[in-house]
Amino acid sequence: MALTFTLLGLFPAATVALGLLLQRELTWIHARDKLRLQGSALEAAAHSVVITDRHGAVEWVNGAFTELTGWTLEEVQGRNPGDVLKSGYQDDRFYREMWQTILDGRVWRGRLTNRRKDGSLYLEEQTITPVRSGGGEITHFIGIKQDLTEARSLEEQFRQAQKLEGVALLAGGAAHDFNNLLAVINTSLDLAIQELPSDSDLKEDLVRAREAGDRGRHLTRQLLTYSRRGERSTQVFDLNALVAQAMAMFDRLVGRGLHLELDLHKERLPVRMDPNEFEQVLMNLVINARDAMESGGTLTIRSSREAPPSQDALSPGEMGKRGWVCLEVRDTGMGMDEDTASRAFEPFFTTKPAGKGTGLGLSTVHRVIDEASGIITLESGVGEGTTFRIFLPRERRAEVRGLVPFPGPNLIGTTPAPTAPSLSNGRGGIQPHLLLVEDDATIRRTAERALRRMGYRVSIASSAEEAEALVEGWRRPGTPDRPGLDVGGGSPDLILTDVELPGMSGATLVQRLRESGIRSPVLFVTGRGEEEIHPGLLTDLEAGLLPKPFTMEELETATREALGEGGASNRTVASTAEEGDRKETLRPGP
Repeated sequence: MALTFTLLGLFPAATVALGLLLQRELTWIHARDKLRLQGSALEAAAHSVVITDRHGAVEWVNGAFTELTGWTLEEVQGRNPGDVLKSGYQDDRFYREMWQTILDGRVWRGRLTNRRKDGSLYLEEQTITPVRSGGGEITHFIGIKQDLTEARSLEEQFRQAQKLEGVALLAGGAAHDFNNLLAVINTSLDLAIQELPSDSDLKEDLVRAREAGDRGRHLTRQLLTYSRRGERSTQVFDLNALVAQAMAMFDRLVGRGLHLELDLHKERLPVRMDPNEFEQVLMNLVINARDAMESGGTLTIRSSREAPPSQDALSPGEMGKRGWVCLEVRDTGMGMDEDTASRAFEPFFTTKPAGKGTGLGLSTVHRVIDEASGIITLESGVGEGTTFRIFLPRERRAEVRGLVPFPGPNLIGTTPAPTAPSLSNGRGGIQPHLLLVEDDATIRRTAERALRRMGYRVSIASSAEEAEALVEGWRRPGTPDRPGLDVGGGSPDLILTDVELPGMSGATLVQRLRESGIRSPVLFVTGRGEEEIHPGLLTDLEAGLLPKPFTMEELETATREALGEGGASNRTVASTAEEGDRKETLRPGP
């Protein structure tokens, strides 16, 4: 031991040198570990990282770069990133300005479109940072790339959603105004047709005008379906039953020269949605197929339990356990090119000549299916026909015990020409007294005339406030609103009121009358569809609903039912009309 200390004492310089070497080794080990840690962090980074020398030659890339571009480190090492990624979307000036920035020692940030190894394009946001040596000289550049393809897609979807929302509001307002016009036109035509003998040439002209009015009704229903929000009358029904029920009518709708094939799955296919909306979906797809086969062809309608493409991504969780129902509508018509197919579901987009199409059909289809948690796909090619596939979640067996066979009307039907309404009132000769509340003077006069022709006495009001004053006046003994008017103890037999009135709404009017003790039946009239009435309000107020535009028959049917002359009072009159074919039906109200 003494010898050891003696030797160390003899060689002090060696001792110091050894200590320095050990310290340097430890420093190098720490630096190596730090670099390894930093390298692991860069390799694991979610964003693409590229390190180049001062001339732009690649020295290192991480795994995210390979995932983004398809190029490996071995393939790009020593090459300029622009040589392998340049897409041609940016001009030479763009790259000159970028290089000028980083060579000046400044950080460059920007977006550019690059090309992957497989040729596909992607949008990226890139930051390039110069790295300086201890002497201040630029030695390297570090580029960090973030893939914006998905973010751009989400931005586009958001903009499209905003655009569709604006169009929906516009469509709903236009439909409301158009319904008011059609209510006057159609009812006036019905009244005129009833006055003319069957062999009148003028009657034939009026009937054609009336058929055009029905086509207008169909258009406004499309607008309302496209624009509406709120609760729907959803129920479980068998898709096969719906399609089969409509089959008998499709031959006439499709027309001669076209062959119709029906291939339904052997098991019933229960789905949950509004059956009336599904009617419209089916009708729109069939009409589109027909119009695409002007020279003849085959229309195939097939149902199955097929799942949509990329099912796991589109329907995570519980929906995947239910399975799917698929309805396919395929034609052998002219087909669409890629650009047309990509825009097919846009509102107001149509390839039909002016006056032949509105461009609302497929956008309505898309909206209805989307809101039913479904998926719709389109496959088409020029000269290859078009195939639409609708995928809807299949209801569980436990949920289909009370499966309701499709309760709605046939998809398309015919109705005889309007006939004069029955004037019998079933009250021993005492004509029921009706209070009509409508702010539009033209609609008010037309509806009043129609109701009087049906055998009713009618009082009119142009606002809720005026109607409330009339009822209050009738309740005061000896102060009737009109001389000799017997209102049956101060209350009209039926109140027909528009929902949307200036000032006080029709719903508020009825609520106030109910609070004052008036128990008269109520029939709401609306041009915006059922969503204008809050869910449950019809039941609470014991009221019915009559959508505009209505026919004479619908008006009489709804009025008689509300008065208890023709069935339950709390029902909604609905109708479907397509190209001059009319069918009036009843369905339960909300």
